[in-house]
Amino acid sequence: MIVDFAIGENWQAIDIYQALGGQTGAVVLNQMSQEQRSEEEYNLIDWFVKCMKNYANFRGRARRKEYWFFFLSRSLIMIAAIFLDAILFNDAFLNALEYCESDDCPDFNFVITILASLAFFIPEIAVGARRLHDTNKSGWWYLLSLIPLFGTLALIALLAIEGDQTENRYGPPPK
Repeated sequence: MIVDFAIGENWQAIDIYQALGGQTGAVVLNQMSQEQRSEEEYNLIDWFVKCMKNYANFRGRARRKEYWFFFLSRSLIMIAAIFLDAILFNDAFLNALEYCESDDCPDFNFVITILASLAFFIPEIAVGARRLHDTNKSGWWYLLSLIPLFGTLALIALLAIEGDQTENRYGPPPK
């Protein structure tokens, strides 16, 4: 049976009830065993899927592995999107690379790249905020990235340091 619950002040399950439309039987057991795998067994795709499932969750904490694997997979997808745009819009891409003095210079057509950027915009900020929560910093520290060079380097340092080993104001440790 699939259940849903509310989380109490001490991070305990309260108000447990059967989820609407929940399935029963072997299918559910198989899904639960897959979802309850240890995070140590996660691969790059698992971390990416975990972040995308929590795409607008700005509460709680995210460990370094979760943030950096999401960052890596997002970066690989963005590179693939750029290449795909270059292939699909080949003429515009190649002509734009040449110096063009006339008014009829082609525009870049990075449709797939723009769509991918929009798809990852909120999940990237959410996992960044959760990662900052792990270091006991507010998610608003993510705005450091708006300061050229110094802010970006400071944010990378904050995202790379180890999180609190004990419970902080954002919840228990994610490990």
